[in-house]
Amino acid sequence: MSNIMVSVCVLSYNHENYIRQCLDGIMMQEVSFPIEVIVHDDASKDRSQQIIQEYVQKYPDIVKPILQKENQYSKGKSIMGHFLFPKCTGKYVALCEGDDYWTDTHKLQRQVDFLEAHPDYVALAENGLVRNEVTNTEYPFSKAPSRDINMEEVIITRRFPTAGVLCKRIALNDYINTCRISVDTILWCWLLSKGKFRYEQTISSVYRKGQQGMTVYTEPYKFAKTIEKWNREILRVFDEKRSFMFMHIAKIYKSFIMPSIRQRHYKSAAKCCAKCGIFLIKSIYSKIFC
Repeated sequence: MSNIMVSVCVLSYNHENYIRQCLDGIMMQEVSFPIEVIVHDDASKDRSQQIIQEYVQKYPDIVKPILQKENQYSKGKSIMGHFLFPKCTGKYVALCEGDDYWTDTHKLQRQVDFLEAHPDYVALAENGLVRNEVTNTEYPFSKAPSRDINMEEVIITRRFPTAGVLCKRIALNDYINTCRISVDTILWCWLLSKGKFRYEQTISSVYRKGQQGMTVYTEPYKFAKTIEKWNREILRVFDEKRSFMFMHIAKIYKSFIMPSIRQRHYKSAAKCCAKCGIFLIKSIYSKIFC
């Protein structure tokens, strides 16, 4: 176990109904190298931590738990940056949230083989299935063809599930010291700033979508403001055109107008409309004068 090739980072919070499937998907990987599985549970209120302990007992040399007694996310801590990434010892880092899971036994081996053969790449993402537990349907996360991806397209929309990503650990150096906000899109931008990023349409994981998360419970304008904050962080850290970023933020606010109306959040709709106009003007101004 002294030469770990892949550190698998698992984020768990109230995932009692899902964490077994997540960990089983990791432990079923057929690989020619040692791995470690670092599981962070953020003070779940259900039986998630007890289930994680079962896997620690079953795989004591592989599963390494970080079991919080107090919720760290609510304190503004980046779970990946402050707790998971510093514990990783592998050459590569893979990600899987506790309510998602891997379905392909050769996922890790295939991704490691690619990155070992292509040293100019820092990350490889594979496609996955979306399992919508509200409508009871499944469909591909992305329909895009396999290709190298760029920063602008990952900023515009989610192109692949988090569970599909494997990256070089060395590429994560200084990530948490540089980026004040740690969300998936900012992490993908960070990796793209360090080297080439490949996307493959091979489906190897499942992303659950249901009645949970801040997209469901957050008032639309407030959620749009949060996404604006994320994009302002991208603008601060990375060398992206201001006109492009302002236009992107304008489109974000526009996308929340009709959902706000449907939910009868009329003040939210009005605020989103106003913000859309403001950032549209900023985009035009930046394109002409900057």
